[in-house]
Parts: sequence; structure tokens; C-alpha cells
Amino acid sequence: MGGGMGSGAVLTVLAVLAPPILAQSETPAAAACGGPLGAAGRVAAAGPGLGLIVEDGTRVALAGLMIPGAATDLVPAIEQRLLALVGETVRIAPTAAEADRHGRVPAIVVAADGDLALSLVAAGLAAAAPGLESGCREAFRAAESAARAAGRGLWQNGHGLLRADDPDLANRAPDMVIVEGRIVSVGESRGRLYLNFGENWSTDFTVLVPEPLVAEFRSDGIDPEALARRRVRVRGWMVARDGGYLELDATWALEILEG
Repeated sequence: MGGGMGSGAVLTVLAVLAPPILAQSETPAAAACGGPLGAAGRVAAAGPGLGLIVEDGTRVALAGLMIPGAATDLVPAIEQRLLALVGETVRIAPTAAEADRHGRVPAIVVAADGDLALSLVAAGLAAAAPGLESGCREAFRAAESAARAAGRGLWQNGHGLLRADDPDLANRAPDMVIVEGRIVSVGESRGRLYLNFGENWSTDFTVLVPEPLVAEFRSDGIDPEALARRRVRVRGWMVARDGGYLELDATWALEILEG
């Protein structure tokens, strides 16, 4: 994973508003990368927005993707990829049993040449969102890492990454972001942890780790209280609070780069 596009290299989740939903009988038992492909459908149209409309009226949102809101030069390339699918048969694996409150059907879409979302990430046209299904994470992270190392698309000249020490970071909010920086200190309050990326919490970037994720980190063998001085990459929804404020919604949304 609302909000408008901010300036600079901010990120927005790819999504499509859609009242219809695939029949419950068509929902695969395990909708994840490498799992059942789900229902087949012929693509009737691309859009509205960056998504697909299937002939039965189902409107699909590409699950688990983010793109730079300000990098409008990337949008035509994505739209061309979607338009090329009109008239083609795709397999659709919803990543949730029900549509969201906006009526959207987030799904993995597999075309003749493979996973559509994964191909966008590999081309550097999108980044992996923190809400990816567990079966998809490694494939998406590997594709994103390769695109970033090659400087493709949004990773050209570091365009898709924001710096935690950027004094204008909070002005990028509200939106989805990917931020890199070194944690200066870790604070605790009522079971929650605060990862501080500067000496002044009121002006510097801060990441909140909610109590359930603190327990998950520890079960994974990571002590989040010992992250001070570590260089990390975080992704998620940032709000314009203090110097920028982000609450983690998944443990994998924080990657330890050093230490």
C-alpha cells in the first residue's frame, strides 16, 4: 500500500477501483508466486489507472507494486505493457479472498510471458510494496535488487531512493516511500520501538515498529532494540509528521544493509 502524489521520488501503490470481484469458487487456495494461477480471463481493456479489466467485468489491481509518483516518464511504458495485453488471456490469482473496501481486486496477473508485476519490477518500472505475500517476497526482492544494481528505470541515478538525512524528506509525504539511512538511536514506549534517524526526533526521520512486529523480529532472530548505528532500507507509508514519520506494517519492510 490513499493520498495524492507528492513531489520528487515518492511512491504510490498501483491500484484500480473496481466494484466486481471474481467468484469465490475461482479464488485459489493459495494465491502466491509459484502457487495456483487462478481463473483465466481475456483482457478487455487496460485501466482505469494502471490496471486491467477482464471481459467478465472484473477490474484488477496489480498487487504488491509501487511506482514513483513524480516519475511520470515511467507511466507510459507501464501503460504500453498493459495495452499490449488487451485481447490476450491471462491467469488471475487474487491475493485476498474478498475485495477491499473500495471494491478493488488485488491480484497476481500471469500473462503468456510470465508474471506481469514481476516483469515490471525487473524492468525497473516498479518497486516491491511491503504488503507482498510471503511466497512472492524473495522473487520480487531479487528482481528489484537486480534492477537497482543495473540502474534500470526508477533506479537510474538513485531516483527511486530517498535519504533519511534529506532535510526536505517530510515534504515528500503523504505517500509510499523507500528510504535509506543510518539509525542513530532506538527508543521504546509502551512496547513500541522508535527508530530515530537523527538526534532531534521533532525534525528528523523516524520509523515506528509496532509491538506485534517487535515480537516478529525477535522470533526471526533480530533484536530491533540493537539496530542503532545500523544502515537500513525501509519502505511504507510516510506522513508529514516532524521530519517524516513511517510505521512499519511488515518485518521485511526493513532491510539491514550493514552490520
